[in-house]
Amino acid sequence: MKDKDLMGMEMVSCREFGEQYTQGILLTDYPVTITYQNVSMADADKNWHTPSVVLYSSDDGKVDGQRGMVLANHYKEYCITRSDAYGIKGLAEAYQYESQHLSEWNTWEEWIAKNKEGTICNVMAVRYEKYVMIRLENAGVVVSATVTLPEDAGKNVYFALTGERCTLSDFVPMWDAEPIGEGAITPVSVKKPVMPQTQGDFPNLDCPGWWTNHSDGIEIKEQPITLNFNSVSYQQAKEGWHTPFVVLFSALDKSVNGVAYTEYSVTRSDAYGWKENADDFSFEAEFSDDWTSWEDWLAANKKGVKCSVTAVREGDTITLKQENCGVIVTTYMVVPSSTDLPVCFALSGELCTISNIRKVN
Repeated sequence: MKDKDLMGMEMVSCREFGEQYTQGILLTDYPVTITYQNVSMADADKNWHTPSVVLYSSDDGKVDGQRGMVLANHYKEYCITRSDAYGIKGLAEAYQYESQHLSEWNTWEEWIAKNKEGTICNVMAVRYEKYVMIRLENAGVVVSATVTLPEDAGKNVYFALTGERCTLSDFVPMWDAEPIGEGAITPVSVKKPVMPQTQGDFPNLDCPGWWTNHSDGIEIKEQPITLNFNSVSYQQAKEGWHTPFVVLFSALDKSVNGVAYTEYSVTRSDAYGWKENADDFSFEAEFSDDWTSWEDWLAANKKGVKCSVTAVREGDTITLKQENCGVIVTTYMVVPSSTDLPVCFALSGELCTISNIRKVN
C-alpha cells in the first residue's frame, strides 16, 4: 500500500480548521508513528495555524469534517490535540496534556516562522484498552496527551491529522513491531494547588483543563463592576495560558453554555484574546515598570497572584480590563444589535485555581 493511499491523499491543505483530514488510522496496542512535513501558510499568524490530531470513533473510520454533529456513521469526537502545546477535551471521559520545549525551541514567534518555512513533524499514537496516548513533535515543541475513553467508545477508535492555515504532506507511517503492555499508559498524576478555604461572593473555581469550570455570569451594565480574586497556577503549568481568562457572552440564564448561549469573545490574562460572535473586537496590553518576562510572570502565578476584572457597558460597546501581576489587558467589544439577552462575563482558566472572588461595586 502506498503512503498516499494509507493517509487518504498526497496532502492535506486547510485554510479553516478541519477543511481536510487524512484518512483515519485505527488505533491498536501497536504504536504507530507518522512523520510528515508541515508548511504553514504565508498569512499564518497564530500558534494554532499548524497541525492538529483529532481522536474519534465512527462506523466507517471517517471524520467527514463535521465536528460536533451526530452523523449517520455515529461519529464521536473525544479530543483535539494541537502541535502548539494545546488540547481540547471532547467526549473523552478524561483528557490530560502537557508540553515540553526542546533545546531548539526559542519563542513562539520563531516557532511559527519555522512552520512557515516548513518543518518535519511526527505524531505517535497507541491504545491499550480504554487508554490512548498521543505525542506530537513540531520544531522543538512536544505535546503529550493521555486520554481515557468512555465505556461506549467501542473497538474502532481512530486518529486523523488536520490543521488550520497549513498544508501537510509526505506522510510516512511506521508501526512498532511489539505491542505495549498493561500499565504502559496511565493518567498523569496531577498535584493541584491547595484550594483556599476562604470564599468570597462567589464559589471558588478549580480549572484543571480548558473550559472545565466557570464562575456565574455577571451582567455588564452602564455602572462599572469590578471583581477582585486570587489565582494560583498548577506547578506543572508551562504556558502563559495556564492562568485565568474571561469569556464574554449572553445567555438567558446568565451561564456559560446555558440557555440561548451566544459567545462573543475570550480574553486571556497572558495578553491574548479572540472574537467569536462579536460585531467588533480588539484588545491591547500594558506592562508595569517592574514586569520582566513571561517566565517570571508564570512563576509568580504559580506562587499565587492577586487579580482583578472590571467591566462596563456603554450602548453596545463593552470594555473589560484584566489585571494580573503587572499585565493589564483591555478588551473592547461591540455586541450585535440583535442581542436582547443579558451580556455577561465569567471567570475561568486553565491549570489554575481561582478563589476569594469578591464583587467591589
